[in-house]
Amino acid sequence: MHNFKRLQSIAPMVTVSAAMLGGLFWPLEVVHSKPLLALAKVMPTFWGMEGLRALVVLNKGLEAVLLPLAVLVLMTVLLMGIGITLQEKT
Repeated sequence: MHNFKRLQSIAPMVTVSAAMLGGLFWPLEVVHSKPLLALAKVMPTFWGMEGLRALVVLNKGLEAVLLPLAVLVLMTVLLMGIGITLQEKT
């Protein structure tokens, strides 16, 4: 029960931070910090927004979504593998 309470207190901070870094709250074009822009490319939210922006805002076809989708699938496989490995150790 103690771990659930800890997760319940940390999860909002992590999700809001990831949303900010990924460009969900404001467009990343207004950010001029190179380290923050580099960090944004590590966030899954960035790639989701890139695909959505290419599809809706820039009116590109579905082929514009393939790279963000591939990156998201790769992140999913890597993070799921890390999570399963860590879960088996406990």
